[in-house]
Amino acid sequence: METNPRHRLAVRLATAWAYWRRSPVVERGPVELIVDATNRRNQTCSMCRREFAGPPWNDFPFEVLRDVLADVGADLSFLDFSQRGEPLLHPDLARMVAMASEAGVPTYVTTNATVLTDALSRALIEAGLTLITFSLAAATPEVYARSTAPGRLWTRWRAMSRPSCGCAGAAARPT
Repeated sequence: METNPRHRLAVRLATAWAYWRRSPVVERGPVELIVDATNRRNQTCSMCRREFAGPPWNDFPFEVLRDVLADVGADLSFLDFSQRGEPLLHPDLARMVAMASEAGVPTYVTTNATVLTDALSRALIEAGLTLITFSLAAATPEVYARSTAPGRLWTRWRAMSRPSCGCAGAAARPT
């Protein structure tokens, strides 16, 4: 599978050229891909798009990701495992990240961090996770409590501040 940066740049340029020409067809594969690792959630947040979706609650099949990467992996600049659910609830997330990493595709996750453990942090780092974003959804504990239920702002902060997370000190401490 071709994974060099020049190839990915060519894909981006082909996509931009098709857009500029208002072409309904793009000759190359997608540049970035969002795979909703799961649509399950462990919180009810007022700002979440997930509030507008309903059951059934499912996890993205590991085997399907293998097929997707075989088809378009060489063209991808990024694979985002976050959309409407809490990606850390997917039992095979670390394996999925590893599969994408082995294909040379950078990976991204946005999480509420409520289920982030030392073991899961290590597994994601070892799998090659490129970027993780922690969604706190508020600047103060009071606003957080109003917008997120159950509200555990400081539990989240402690999870993100663990040295094994690899991100301790990377963000400003909430005040």
